[in-house]
This record gives sequence, C-alpha cells and structure tokens, in this order.
Amino acid sequence: MPRATSTPARLKRKKQIMKAARGAFGGRSKLWKPAKETVERAWRYAYRDRKNKKREFRRLWIVRINAAAHQNDMTYSTLINGLAKAGIEIDRKILSDMAIWTPNGRRRRDIGRVRRRPFESTLLRDRLTSGSCAPPPVQLPS
Repeated sequence: MPRATSTPARLKRKKQIMKAARGAFGGRSKLWKPAKETVERAWRYAYRDRKNKKREFRRLWIVRINAAAHQNDMTYSTLINGLAKAGIEIDRKILSDMAIWTPNGRRRRDIGRVRRRPFESTLLRDRLTSGSCAPPPVQLPS
C-alpha cells in the first residue's frame, strides 16, 4: 500500500495563508514564515476588533443620545430611565439616529420628553378619559 502524505492539505493551508498575505510589504507577502506571522497577527487583531467595534459604536450612540437629551433639558440617565418606565423599547442605535436626523434633536412624537409640562399631561389625561385616543388632526400650511 502506498504511503499517505499530508502534502495536499499542507499546500492548501499554505495557499490560503499566502493569499491572505497579499498586499503586505516585502517578504511579508512573499516568504512563508513572515507571511504566516503577519496573517495570524492580522486574524488576532480582526477577532479582537470585531468585539471592540460593538463597544465603540455603543459608546458613540450614548454620546449622541446624551447630547440630544441635554438639548431637551435632561440627562442621558433620566431619558433612558423614563423610556424604561414608559415601556418604550427603542434601542440606542435607533435613538441616536433619531437624535441626529430630527430637527434640534427633538424626537418624533415626543418620545424623548420624559419630563412633560403640566398642560401637556392634563391634555393627555383629558383625551384618555374622554375615550378619544385618536391623535389630534394635523393642520397643513396653506
């Protein structure tokens, strides 16, 4: 029986590493050992930074939400606490997007207004007790 070798599998792995090393400078893309070290290091960084990317985006969203909350005279923690108490489940990504794309950081339909002025809450209470929960009619400019 002929002797079995690992040559096909070894060459396949080597080809994969050399292909991933393309674009590296000098021997790092041509020679086996530097190419292997470069690619393995790159894969380690890629794995680490996939985790860091999520972390960084969450921090960015929180900064944006906090800035919009301060424009509306409240803090980030007050806003998030108020949304949780109101049962509004909007994630930070969507909140930050709303903070950017709505004028002056004001949320559509006042989602961000946790502290309401007294007359707003009485109007809401009157509408809820009268049985008419339909939104008020919108008047278009003529």
